Amino acid sequence: MNSKTQILSKHSIQYGNKTIYISLCQNQRKTFRIEVSPDMQVLVKAPTHISHEQILHRVNKKAPWIYKQIAYFEDFHPRITPRKYIS
Repeated sequence: MNSKTQILSKHSIQYGNKTIYISLCQNQRKTFRIEVSPDMQVLVKAPTHISHEQILHRVNKKAPWIYKQIAYFEDFHPRITPRKYIS
């Protein structure tokens, strides 16, 4: 993140039986952006003139897409197989 970016708050939303944690960053920008990183963190960048309620409403509308991205990145994380101890 650059010096202009500042995370103002952390929120969570419910999608089905899953909880999605998001970091909200508001700064001087014109567009609304949702980023899902490979480490499965969700960053929402929004203009300062949009209220928190409007931002969370938009994020809730995009929850299926966010969950799909998180599930995609989960496929790349290594799964630990149970060890078999053989004498």
